[in-house]
Amino acid sequence: MLGSTSTDGCKHIGLSFEICNTGNVPLSSINWSLAIEGPLIFIGKSQSGSFSELMPGECVTIDSIMVMGIGSINITIQIEDTTKSANGFIIGPFVFLS
Repeated sequence: MLGSTSTDGCKHIGLSFEICNTGNVPLSSINWSLAIEGPLIFIGKSQSGSFSELMPGECVTIDSIMVMGIGSINITIQIEDTTKSANGFIIGPFVFLS
């Protein structure tokens, strides 16, 4: 079972998010994807990746996702069957979440 994913904007350039295993069994072959919707997104509209294993209680941070754009955005992160969304604003590489 995948727990909450937190999205972090404006701590540094780009985006990062955390994936936690809140269950009692190890998870393997975990796929994730990130999509940013907005009228002027120049770099980083969609990205994806995977990692091999996540033990119970363990968290992994997906960090330094490079994005570039201007305007209001909607960020959607999907990890296996779990989807989280956040709204915000982007100015160049800086993301501000609401």
